[in-house]
Amino acid sequence: MPFEERLLAHYTRYLGPVAQDWHDRTPGWPMRLVAFDGTSAHNERFFATCGLGQHSARAPDGCTLHCELVFAAHQDGPTDDIVRMMLGVSELVGRSKDALLRGDVIRFTAPILPGTRLTGLYCTMPVFCPSGFARLEPSAGGAPIAVIWLIPVYECEKTYIETHGWRQFEEELDRLDPDLLDLHRPTIR
Repeated sequence: MPFEERLLAHYTRYLGPVAQDWHDRTPGWPMRLVAFDGTSAHNERFFATCGLGQHSARAPDGCTLHCELVFAAHQDGPTDDIVRMMLGVSELVGRSKDALLRGDVIRFTAPILPGTRLTGLYCTMPVFCPSGFARLEPSAGGAPIAVIWLIPVYECEKTYIETHGWRQFEEELDRLDPDLLDLHRPTIR
């Protein structure tokens, strides 16, 4: 089964049917982004890259990793802006050749989406789905693909992660249980 077909089957098993589909035809960097409206009544929309995992990235220890990215927001969120942001981030990540790991923060100097004060994307496990969603097993001879959840964060949260570490940040997320799909949520710190 071709890569994109396997990946879409994996996504739809956990996120429901494809709601929308975009193709970025940037020369030298074709990328696909798909949206899913989820399988629950929580007004959620998931945006997932479809093809980034075909590119390898290097971890600090020298291992080669493959990943796909998922961003979640409420269905009434700014779809066009999220699509532009996700396509740009996927190109940034793919061209850098540096692997994203749990606890990493993709930093921006301006808000990631118009009308918000969110200036970073925190990388973590997609805990909104059963654990099987976080990893797509390889086809014959291929490498597994990690599915990374990009959580939008504020400047003060980026500083908190840098100062206290990602484990402490995730403990705060567990303790406070903020609505991470709300692009205007209060900061946790």
